[in-house]
Amino acid sequence: MMFSEFAAESMETEVVTASVELLLDLLHKKGIGLSDIRIEDELRVRFCTKGKDCGLLIEILEQRGYDYKLLRRYGVRSTLNKIIHRPVLLAGVVILLALTLYLPTRILFVTVEGNERISTGKILETAADCGIRFGASRRAVRSEAVKNELLYSLPDLKWTGVNTKGCVAVITVKERAKDWNVKEQVGTSNIVAVRDGIVDEVTVTRGTATCVPGQSVCRGEILVNGSTDCGRVVLHQRSEGEIYAFTNREFTAIYLAPIPKNHESEKLNKNIFVFLGKKLINLRKGSGNLGVGYGKLYKETYMHLPGGFQLPVCWQTVSWPDPVPVEEKLPVEALAHQYLWRNMVGGQILQGGIREISKDDSVLLDCAYYCREIIGKEVIEESLAEYEQRN
Repeated sequence: MMFSEFAAESMETEVVTASVELLLDLLHKKGIGLSDIRIEDELRVRFCTKGKDCGLLIEILEQRGYDYKLLRRYGVRSTLNKIIHRPVLLAGVVILLALTLYLPTRILFVTVEGNERISTGKILETAADCGIRFGASRRAVRSEAVKNELLYSLPDLKWTGVNTKGCVAVITVKERAKDWNVKEQVGTSNIVAVRDGIVDEVTVTRGTATCVPGQSVCRGEILVNGSTDCGRVVLHQRSEGEIYAFTNREFTAIYLAPIPKNHESEKLNKNIFVFLGKKLINLRKGSGNLGVGYGKLYKETYMHLPGGFQLPVCWQTVSWPDPVPVEEKLPVEALAHQYLWRNMVGGQILQGGIREISKDDSVLLDCAYYCREIIGKEVIEESLAEYEQRN
């Protein structure tokens, strides 16, 4: 049924008449459109009418004195009337529609990844105080203010990021080294690029930024200068900031081919023995030796005389499965992501792929990934006195 047909108000009518042919001819002359005409018997006929013809049909039937019965009405108006007269159903539809529109914009679950020394519970508790909790807005939890507040509340964190996957907020953290201690920052330092990339975001809290989003930078290029020209004087200080850039990472890894592991098959081999006292009689030969980790299943049945006296005669059935070597697939994608994560200060993998080249006893992985990561590294400038002393 098309929407236009459903939207038009329609009704199905059953009419009792002495002549069905005369009734149909009369309605046709009056210009009433009929559909789904079904002649039940010589006196009864059913048909459907739509739109304004419904009122005209009832008027003609009542004027002519026909015995009729409205079987059903359908259409937008009739459907809405039925729903309005069912308040529980109407309330359920409204609530379901509201939840469908509201829930995708909210956070229902929070998970943590990348932590080792700091407990997950502590991070979740601190994140809840910072606004990353059940029912929080998905847009709000990804803001820089929330990330900075979380870093301020947990000094042991070096970097943190919040990503959303549906209604799940994933807090990714990077911890500081165990032997990290707060020291007085003296001297002058710059933040330089550790790899090539295209700058995406620049956040500087100390120093002067020398790059802007969209700029292409090369490895070793200064991103934040610790020397700031203040007009009459030049301020030398330690640089602080985060520079995110889009980078391409390509690397090759070689892994030894996984060793096939034995798994039990559903087929069982059996061997039958008979013990006559201490003498063993093998009724089926060819049991063979079993590999490590595969044991035999023994079932013994003794013969008894009436009264329960046990005879020194025993039937023993030994069964064991055939070991089937099964080669397990190497989790190459997880290994590649783990390698990238360990070599990143902070960021995320956007896209990429792995090409596997299998050899006799190893697997060559040709990996290429497109990432968004922090590429800045602090480099302390050497003063003239230190340079002369070193040389």
